[in-house]
Amino acid sequence: MTTRLAIVATDGSEAAVAAARAALSLLHPDLEVQLVTVVEPAYDPAEDEGGFEGPVMSEEQAEDEHRQAVAAASGALAATAAAVEPVTHTELVTSPERPADALLHLAAERDAAVLVVGHEQHGILRELFAGSVSGRLVHRSPCPVLVVPHRS
Repeated sequence: MTTRLAIVATDGSEAAVAAARAALSLLHPDLEVQLVTVVEPAYDPAEDEGGFEGPVMSEEQAEDEHRQAVAAASGALAATAAAVEPVTHTELVTSPERPADALLHLAAERDAAVLVVGHEQHGILRELFAGSVSGRLVHRSPCPVLVVPHRS
């Protein structure tokens, strides 16, 4: 029998930690829990180069910005893992896609039993214009999605 997988998305926020805690208390104990966070790949300054103006930032600035993003994502994983037990695996996924799309592909590739995400409750206008990761997951996921609401 294969191990069934629960993918728990985190960005280190209170909502994400609350979602991870809820998942561990609500889901079947035989599920393997994987904490995942998504970070964009390093920006390529040459990509926007053109005309007289040149690139928006130097390669060094782009690399430094990416290192900071990876450090923040790694910190989010560590903070969430420290707040919940037992976590069998943590993973930092680098993807050029939006975080929701990267999570959808990961869930499909790994045949996840469930995808867990926290949802910080914002105003209706922000949701309308910015969208939400949880909303996109609910509407497009290949597996059940557990959305844990959180108010700061």
